[in-house]
Amino acid sequence: MRFVHFTEPALSRLNNAEYASFISRFMGYLPLAEETTDENIPDELDLDDPELGAPALAIPAEIVSQMKTLLSQLTDLTKQTRSSVETKKMNDLEKQRDAIATFITNRVYRSSTLPMEAEKEAGELLYNTVKPYLGIAELPLNQETITIKGLLMDLRKEEFAEAVVTLGLVNYMNELERVNNAYEELSVQRTSNNALQRASAKSRELRTEMNGLYTDMTDLAFASNVLNPSEESAAFIRDVNNLIAETQATRNLRDSGTSSDKAESDQPAEL
Repeated sequence: MRFVHFTEPALSRLNNAEYASFISRFMGYLPLAEETTDENIPDELDLDDPELGAPALAIPAEIVSQMKTLLSQLTDLTKQTRSSVETKKMNDLEKQRDAIATFITNRVYRSSTLPMEAEKEAGELLYNTVKPYLGIAELPLNQETITIKGLLMDLRKEEFAEAVVTLGLVNYMNELERVNNAYEELSVQRTSNNALQRASAKSRELRTEMNGLYTDMTDLAFASNVLNPSEESAAFIRDVNNLIAETQATRNLRDSGTSSDKAESDQPAEL
């Protein structure tokens, strides 16, 4: 007699959302004590179900309860914001705002060398206001963000409107504001990502425990199907193998997608 084994699920290739969905559906196929027919098998696990074992598979309630608890914790982690900040992008923005801020301050500071009298006068009017901002690009990054806002606020005062136009600074000021705001947004996201990194480490711990429980449950189910074969144990192995095949097919389909799609979603054990 040939016994049906469980297919290798390759769980390490799943990101957290996929992994949580897989385990939820796996748990949903358990023929729990009060649910022993196919008609009662849910597509997803109800985390609020009472603590029940699966006697037809020799799986005790304790293991089911442990897996539910870990799944609930992983699900909560997976729901957190997944923003990721690329250091290269922040570095590029930093270089841009340094260049623009330096151009603006140097434009005013060196206005006395300009050939047109109107530009010289505009520079003289703005000189004392801009002087404290010289060397702005050398400031610590967070301090630079705030200082740039101060520079733009000063230059946009009503008494400087004409001088700013005369020196051709309007477009540079607008671009500096755009780049500085973009840098600030990424900085906030990076701070958030520090918390996400901690959550990611936690998710790896959870998945390691869940992998162990998954192995225990499938081993018990296989042994039960060999020693005490039943419709429930046979159906469970069949349904789980179908789930594994479906999960792998979905994963393979995504792997064959565009590189941008993969970059966004291909994070096996990260949030």
